[in-house]
Amino acid sequence: MKGPRICELCSRLSPYKLTSLYCRWYPLNDQSVGYVLKACDDCVNESISPALVQTTEALEDISSCPLCGSGDDEGIEYTWVTIFPRECESLRTIGIGCSACAARFRRQWQAHGRRLADRPPPPPVGASDVWEAIGIVPKTG
Repeated sequence: MKGPRICELCSRLSPYKLTSLYCRWYPLNDQSVGYVLKACDDCVNESISPALVQTTEALEDISSCPLCGSGDDEGIEYTWVTIFPRECESLRTIGIGCSACAARFRRQWQAHGRRLADRPPPPPVGASDVWEAIGIVPKTG
């Protein structure tokens, strides 16, 4: 058996396996930022889930921040989240918010989690790659 199951958010001992929460965001013109955090059910339900639920409910109309309602002139920021709850399938979702709300949401991982190595986004598929994939090669020269 592994060591004690201590929640990284509240520092309480959990009788159950902790939920692993991975998040990653991609700052403009910089390396990606990723963290992993292990949390008890109470902390997931109180600290993480509400923001993700609000984001999911607002996905059809993101003209303002789903968390605070402000129309941030700097735009919306995205945080990709993967959750591995105990005895359940993993869940991939996204946290969306203005820059202030995104920073507040990410701060939980930054303050209590473990930093992960950079994972650059996949390279964009160029038009020539698409044509080559279906057997059409552009003429050169």
